This record gives sequence, structure tokens and C-alpha cells, in this order.
Amino acid sequence: MHYVLATSFLSQIVTAQARKSVLTLTDLSGAQFSRESVTKAKEVAVLDRPYVKRAAIVGAESLPTVFYEVPRSSPSGNSRALGHGRKRWSG
Repeated sequence: MHYVLATSFLSQIVTAQARKSVLTLTDLSGAQFSRESVTKAKEVAVLDRPYVKRAAIVGAESLPTVFYEVPRSSPSGNSRALGHGRKRWSG
């Protein structure tokens, strides 16, 4: 539930910025996700898309498989998922 609340709060900050001006870095190391949190994250990614210039995720290995669709549909199409020395470019 905390993740869902934080995601909503952060989305308000992102959407208050100029379009294509926000750089995001998300640390998901050791995080656990519920169906609700994955759904909310996908919704927020779509709403935030016009405002985000680049997005990066650290600790992506903790993400459920279904979540990997979000970085591919990122605003720039060039999101980088980083985890324990691995780099994966999507887009």
C-alpha cells in the first residue's frame, strides 16, 4: 500500500513539471509487489510519459515479469534497467 501512495504522490510532482524535462531514477532493490502496485505503476507510467525525458530503474531483478512492459513503453523508449552490474536497454 505504501508503494501505491508514494506512486500517486510522485506522479503529482512529475506532472507539475515541464514536458520532457523530468529525469527519474527508481530503486526497486529488494522490493516486493502486489497486483495493485503493478497496476498503479503502469497507470502512472502512462500518465507521466509526456513529462519524463529519461527514466532508469535500479534493482529491476525484483520486478515481476509483467512489469517489464513499463520500461519498454517509457517516454523516451530508452529506459535503462540496471541490476548488479547488468545493463539492459529497452526500446
